Amino acid sequence: MRADLNEPVIPFSLTATSDDDVEELGRRIRTYFGVIDAEQQKWKRDAFDAWRSAIEAKDVLVFLVPRLALSEMRGAAIAEQELPLILVNARDRSGGRTFTLLHEFCHLAIHQSGVSGQGGDESGAPNPNLERYCNAVAAAALMPRDWLLSEPLVSGKGVAEIWEDDELETLAGRFGVSREALLRRLLTLGRTTQAFYQSKRIEYLKQYDEMLGEKSSGGPRYHVQVLSQLGRSFARLIFQGYYERRLTLRDVAGYFNMQVKSVPEMERATFRLQG
Repeated sequence: MRADLNEPVIPFSLTATSDDDVEELGRRIRTYFGVIDAEQQKWKRDAFDAWRSAIEAKDVLVFLVPRLALSEMRGAAIAEQELPLILVNARDRSGGRTFTLLHEFCHLAIHQSGVSGQGGDESGAPNPNLERYCNAVAAAALMPRDWLLSEPLVSGKGVAEIWEDDELETLAGRFGVSREALLRRLLTLGRTTQAFYQSKRIEYLKQYDEMLGEKSSGGPRYHVQVLSQLGRSFARLIFQGYYERRLTLRDVAGYFNMQVKSVPEMERATFRLQG
């Protein structure tokens, strides 16, 4: 696609190994994307879209995969020097998607392609040590140690082992992550116990299963689904090819797997145009 449009590709330049310090690699990832604490605090429910935009700006393709059970795949990474690819399961909740996105980006940073499933860091995974490492790096990038420990809710509790649901909800919202990811990070930093984490994780998994079992109320319109799956960066690239007369309108419709008459609606959504 980029070759057809004579568009230069930004080579993937962040290089790491699985022997690198987790906290340091988390800091490097934030620096690579220019993410600062004050800006991240504003993202809240838009955290996935914000991280996705930052990643796509580095010419990493990020696609959402629809209609796939979470037990089959939560995410995948294809590590290439140019246009590496991240896949994220669209059925996951927003906080879970964000964590998966950073987990898979860690795979790219250490140049190790992989597929991550639910519980993928456990002993049954093909490479559980690598999955645990990518989980830890994702947590460090999303929830920097110094920032998290300086949060009044955390510093005020000292080495408390038990957390109230509203406390976890508030903290998770600050960082744009799930409650489970937040609690796991607290466990890593010695602010809760393995027993408490496991009890809450079972509770959260049950809630997630119940949410997935609920009937859909119809969902967003088709062009919105397509834009979510392909990403705004990729969609803009396609329209750029059309504006430069390198692609026909039928080509554009083919890339989006939609009828030609639906392309204008897709265009307005891609560029956030009114009308």
